[in-house]
Order: sequence, then C-alpha cells, then structure tokens
Amino acid sequence: MATLMTYAGPTEADIKYLGVGLSPGDLSYSEPYWYISPYPYPELSNLPALESGNWHTDHWVGAVLKATQITKAEDLPVFIDRTVSVAKQILSVP
Repeated sequence: MATLMTYAGPTEADIKYLGVGLSPGDLSYSEPYWYISPYPYPELSNLPALESGNWHTDHWVGAVLKATQITKAEDLPVFIDRTVSVAKQILSVP
C-alpha cells in the first residue's frame, strides 16, 4: 500500500516524486516496514541523519521503519511526519 506525491517542475525532466508506503515484507526486509522514498534518489553521501528508522540504499533509496522498531504508539506518525519533511528538503520541494 503506498501513495506517490508528484511535484511538477518547469520541464518534464524536472518532475520529482515522493513515495510513502507500507510493505508487508519482501526481499529487502522479512517483516512489515514503512518507507519514504524520494526520487530522483539523492547521492548516498548526502543522506542526512534520521531521527528514527534508517536509510535503505540497496537497489533503492528510502527511509525505512521496520515493525520491530516501533516501540510506542507515536513512533509511526512521528517517523512519517518528520521523514517526509526530510525527503521534501532533499528534493527541494514545498
């Protein structure tokens, strides 16, 4: 389950995307996880520190919060809110 936010630029080549979603588990992680993925992908050397979760950088780039990393009710909404803000800064979109 996911949503894709699209940010138009002056040309089609300048379009940026921000994916936010939930995976039930896959080849990347064997447990459910939430992800926030900016595209175009940022340079790995420029990834900022995250308040929670971690950066996934193998085959795709995105912030990930695994189900086992959630210890209290506010962990997920805080991860999504703050990490979407970080991803928007990476993409330089409002």
